[in-house]
Amino acid sequence: MTTIDLPSLVDDDMLVDQTIREAIARYLPHICKDSQAGSELARQAQPSCLVLDHLIQPSVIRAAIDMTSSGARSIMINHGSDTAQTGRLANLGAQLWARHGRVNMPGLDTLICKGPLTAPLANEVIDNSPVIGAISIGQRYPVAQKQNDEFLVVMAGNYRELHGHIPYVTETPGEYLRGLLEFARAAAQVNNLRLLIKLKPKKAGLPFGWLQETLRADEFSGSVEIDTTTPFAELFERMDLLVGNNSATLQEALDNGIPLFLNTWRRRYCHFPAQTTPPTSDQRAPVYAVRHADELVPMLTAIRDRHQERLTGGETKGLSWQPDDIERTNEFLARALDPARR
Repeated sequence: MTTIDLPSLVDDDMLVDQTIREAIARYLPHICKDSQAGSELARQAQPSCLVLDHLIQPSVIRAAIDMTSSGARSIMINHGSDTAQTGRLANLGAQLWARHGRVNMPGLDTLICKGPLTAPLANEVIDNSPVIGAISIGQRYPVAQKQNDEFLVVMAGNYRELHGHIPYVTETPGEYLRGLLEFARAAAQVNNLRLLIKLKPKKAGLPFGWLQETLRADEFSGSVEIDTTTPFAELFERMDLLVGNNSATLQEALDNGIPLFLNTWRRRYCHFPAQTTPPTSDQRAPVYAVRHADELVPMLTAIRDRHQERLTGGETKGLSWQPDDIERTNEFLARALDPARR
């Protein structure tokens, strides 16, 4: 069997410094050139309204600054599901991620979000307190009839190379791989539970072949497998639990009444408020997390037993937009896009 050394945790300041320096040297010339292109775009186009989904490219940032300073109204439709955090370091990381163009625009008038927990974060990073609107992510999927007693768990985390991770929010490569294997070992110990790990095999840096070979070991008892082909729409119809870190996919699961497990105890970052005790017959939650890996088996066993039915609207209240919230945004967009209704 092939073996690899998992990347170590990033606790060496010199390593972090070297990574940042290399990234700056690689990207700075392109950033300056791209920014000039944004200024030229703003000189050529003078819109009355600017609509964006993010501000990551320097050219877009420069164009947005110049256009809004000339009086253009600006609307941003957030393409992630960023949330404010209760922990100090986690919230600093969330603000860094949010300021990286995801809920931040000069002179922003209206911010349309995929989940209600983005609003508190937006108010922390945007000085002008934009109006918050709601948008539905994906669709509402029908629930497929079960063919057996199997409890289907889908893991859909994001693998990032070291230079692409967000401190205190996303995981380093080593953390991601260790967490995946720890969760898989626990899942294999729970009866009638099947774990599908959803991966993109061509993801840069991911040791896909090694991981695939590792999960064939007897300890995973054939109940854990990698899935690269099944459409997510089909999985949303069948899954009982979604596992991940931070992703718009998590929000889509909640919107469909599917409970979440936040596989992030190594980071202490919870993308949603999470219950850290196993559910009971009298109390279950929409989101779960554990503080230590040895708590995984009892947590997964209890979730399997108590979540045979989808979450109700009452259980996801405050984490998912309500129909009235979506309707208000639809009305706002209808007025904004139809001059006759302004």
